[in-house]
Amino acid sequence: MSKAIWLATGSLLAMSYAVPDVAIAAPGNEAEATVEEVVVTARRREESLQDTPASVSVIDEDLLRELRLSDIGQMMRLVPNVTVPLDSEGTNTYIVMRGIRQPDPQIEPNFGLYRNGIFYGGSRTNLKAQVDLARVEVLRGSQGGLYGRNSSGGAVNLVYAKFDDQFDAFTSVTYGEYDRKEWDGMVNLPVSDTWSVRGAAWWYDTEGGQFENDLKDEPLDFSEDKGLRLSSNWDLTDTVSLLVTGEYLESSGPSFLNYSPDGVLDFLTLIGGPGQSRPGESPTSVRRDTSEHTDVEQYYVSADLTWETAVGQFDLLMSYRTYEMGAVRDGDSADFQPSDGFFASSSVRRNSEDVDNTYVELLWASNPDRPLTFLAGVSYYEENFDFERVIESTFDFDVTALDPAVTGLQTVQVFLPAKSPLEVESWSAFGEVNYQFTDRLSGFASVRYIEDDKSIDYRQFTTGDNPDAVRAIFGDLSVGDFGAFGFFGLLFPPFATQFSDTFTNWLPGGGMRYEVNDNVNVYASIQTGIRAGGFNTTTTQPQNIPYDTEESITYEVGVKTLWLDKRLVANLSVFRFDQDDYLLFSEDPVNPFFSALQNAGDAETYGVELEVNGQITPWLFGGFAYGYLDPEVTDGINFGNDISGNMINRVREHTVSALLAVDVPLAGSDLRLIGNVNSSWEIGGYENPNETNSIEDLTLVDVALGVAGNNWKAVGFVDNLGNDTVTLFTYGFPPVQDLTQDRRWGIELSYDF
Repeated sequence: MSKAIWLATGSLLAMSYAVPDVAIAAPGNEAEATVEEVVVTARRREESLQDTPASVSVIDEDLLRELRLSDIGQMMRLVPNVTVPLDSEGTNTYIVMRGIRQPDPQIEPNFGLYRNGIFYGGSRTNLKAQVDLARVEVLRGSQGGLYGRNSSGGAVNLVYAKFDDQFDAFTSVTYGEYDRKEWDGMVNLPVSDTWSVRGAAWWYDTEGGQFENDLKDEPLDFSEDKGLRLSSNWDLTDTVSLLVTGEYLESSGPSFLNYSPDGVLDFLTLIGGPGQSRPGESPTSVRRDTSEHTDVEQYYVSADLTWETAVGQFDLLMSYRTYEMGAVRDGDSADFQPSDGFFASSSVRRNSEDVDNTYVELLWASNPDRPLTFLAGVSYYEENFDFERVIESTFDFDVTALDPAVTGLQTVQVFLPAKSPLEVESWSAFGEVNYQFTDRLSGFASVRYIEDDKSIDYRQFTTGDNPDAVRAIFGDLSVGDFGAFGFFGLLFPPFATQFSDTFTNWLPGGGMRYEVNDNVNVYASIQTGIRAGGFNTTTTQPQNIPYDTEESITYEVGVKTLWLDKRLVANLSVFRFDQDDYLLFSEDPVNPFFSALQNAGDAETYGVELEVNGQITPWLFGGFAYGYLDPEVTDGINFGNDISGNMINRVREHTVSALLAVDVPLAGSDLRLIGNVNSSWEIGGYENPNETNSIEDLTLVDVALGVAGNNWKAVGFVDNLGNDTVTLFTYGFPPVQDLTQDRRWGIELSYDF
């Protein structure tokens, strides 16, 4: 590789130092590696990482390509105190940052997601393959001042590759285990001195994996992801430029990837009746009578209009996105049939989601070459989220004694909910002021005001093949009739309701930085953040639908150091993270299979983060990251149980990553030996708030070895070399559970034109 790979890291409000890009000396040249500047946008404008007072880890283009990182979960393995749990339903991207997580798929995320600095993460942050990236910036801790809503755990900014003034292109193909086929490529075309276009495309397809549906003889964990992104950059004048990006993607994959090691029970057995059961399963012997899949289609367009003036830089940022998801899954997670006996049922579940959102933001950044600088802005966000969940069950149900017209098989649909639009309208105003008191001492203060207007039109009801069947089974609650089995009317009561609310918040922050010398900085900061309030989407009681805003505050101190002529960085930070009105699940008072999020607790997390990485020799790069968390619910009730003093569930206590990468010239040729070992460990944690089920520790080791020429490379790789697979999520009783990905090999060929 022409440049050494690096992982640049910083800490909140510090003069952040990083291992810079390092040019490797040519074979036979004894000159030492040279230093190049690293540029980031952690403070919403371009500046050197060394001058950025923000806690940011950066994964650059070289590292992304060397480690074949296109999946956000793989990327986050390099960042301390950040994990990406499996999404068994295939609907969303979850990133757990510093102990704050997303407890339910239907609420807004716990981190702010940005693409080229433009807000992207609303109700659905479903990230598929990411190609042609310049870098990924990860800010840890509350980021309310500059990043606003839902950035209580941090923010992630995906920065795509810039335009070149010369023709450039690359392509990469991969083949691997389970008939894994991948292709991605990029073309950069300068049309004129003032106009350039850039295109990126990808197609990733895997025919199967470690999960197999025995009954239908088909894989459960197939996947396909394909898309096209086109960008165009115009220099309209010497001071005005316009960047426009459009993207289209399609993906398909599993809708609920799991198996039941203890077997599955039907509904009648679960409530104590004489029902049916199925024997235990393994991942390769799952029995489903429904072909399961989740399909996603998305259009995205964004624009950045930049104007350089005598009083600073103005940026008008805009984006629009439409997202459609449809999913089909086996509602009973088995092959139950109505013919199995009285009241036995076969169930299919269908989910659909339609999301469209619009974002507009105006930024004003002052000229940077003064002791007093500022950034000010206003933003507007609008989202329409229309969702539906339908459970269709067929029963063997003979109630001729109650109604002679009702006998034999009956099909009932339960809408939980029916098409129920959730609308969000949000605006904010914010600013940050920085002042350089002396050559070594600086500080900043920020504040943001946010106003969210939310509304939901919620409906749930039951239908059937004929009204008599529905009344016989479910009754008519409007006249006090609970049906042949009274619990049905209580379990799935029909109702329609509307809620609307306005959530307002002030988010202040500030900090100081002191440069001890050219290689050592110390800092201290306080930052606030929120996760927006909202509405639950499945309940028997209308009063359980709304919940309030979850608030957070981060206190942090740390030290940043550079060593070995700025070829190695060692950063240490210590922080405390408090959450007020912490969201916890409360059991539905009627239906034991339902739950609702409520602001039922407070939490407190202490943590440590250490990052050490650098160019060990001209041909060897090393990186190490360690994160420790002590996340505790200080006051909370979950399903009626007092969990005060317990660890926040689904949060890892320790995260560790270690990376070694080599690029060695081969004597007597233009070839180079390239390879890397990328290891990570996730240790500790509990799956549930009651601390009755520990999360298994996970060790992942990826290795790659190959040969490279001046503009090509051929690499063989093995992901998860140790074949360590663990369960991260269980659901129901008896439980079904997921499984992390097993060992997989592959070969990659790439060419830079």
